[in-house]
Amino acid sequence: MVNTDERYTDIKQRTLNTQCLIIYEMSRMSAKTLNQVEFILWNTRNNGLSFGGIQMILCGDFYQLSPVANELYGYQGKHCFITKFFDQVFPHRVNLHIIYRQTDQDLISAINEPSQGSISDATKAIVQSLSRPLPNTVNVEDTVYLFCRNADADIHN
Repeated sequence: MVNTDERYTDIKQRTLNTQCLIIYEMSRMSAKTLNQVEFILWNTRNNGLSFGGIQMILCGDFYQLSPVANELYGYQGKHCFITKFFDQVFPHRVNLHIIYRQTDQDLISAINEPSQGSISDATKAIVQSLSRPLPNTVNVEDTVYLFCRNADADIHN
């Protein structure tokens, strides 16, 4: 469609001129979306190479948020690394192990342990130490409401 539809002439030209594509927060991209990107680039550039030969740089922490699901279409949002081509096309991986923003080892452990699937008693104690009573009275004007859909926010507002 990008190759034949004149509405996409500009997109096709930019795709043909692209040498490197950086995708930030890759952990949020689903397998379906990565498959679609690969399909479009492969077909648009038509050179027989994965992603049309564009250098791909993917950044993200797969221990953080999962891909976005699309309940409307019944898609659960599976991680992009389950695609058939992921290991073959992306053989080089860099794992960063040095933490620069934090120096408190207890806090670092408390952040890392849940993502690794085990929580120590020390981490449980840190989390419990953060507990505090909430005020009994709530000022409705100061209450913040969060909504997933714009329509719900519009109704509330």
